[in-house]
Amino acid sequence: MAKTKFAYLRPLFQEQSSTKQTCNFIELGVDKKNIFSDEKYGEFSEYEKLKSIMSQGDTLYIKSLRVLGTDTIQMIDEWNKLRKNSKINVNVLETYMMDIGSDRDNIESEQLVKSILNFEAII
Repeated sequence: MAKTKFAYLRPLFQEQSSTKQTCNFIELGVDKKNIFSDEKYGEFSEYEKLKSIMSQGDTLYIKSLRVLGTDTIQMIDEWNKLRKNSKINVNVLETYMMDIGSDRDNIESEQLVKSILNFEAII
């Protein structure tokens, strides 16, 4: 069974437009119907719907780790749910196209993401 590419975006500040992000995701091969967007900061209804649709081995494209939550604790929790519990591959565009896929050679990248999230928690 072919695995599906999904994307999720939400504004990280009030005046942010989703048009450019949507175009970036389409260029990466994400079907427009698989791009989920919450339009208001702090809103996660579309993200919750997306999580219920994705399955093990699917890929989620996000612009930034910050779209996973409103604070570092929530971002870490969501990261762990996606990667450990659901086995979703995550591609973070803002982190130089970091692709944390199912390949076990990506252990160093996985550790880097966890370090970034932990560093943000300290600040």
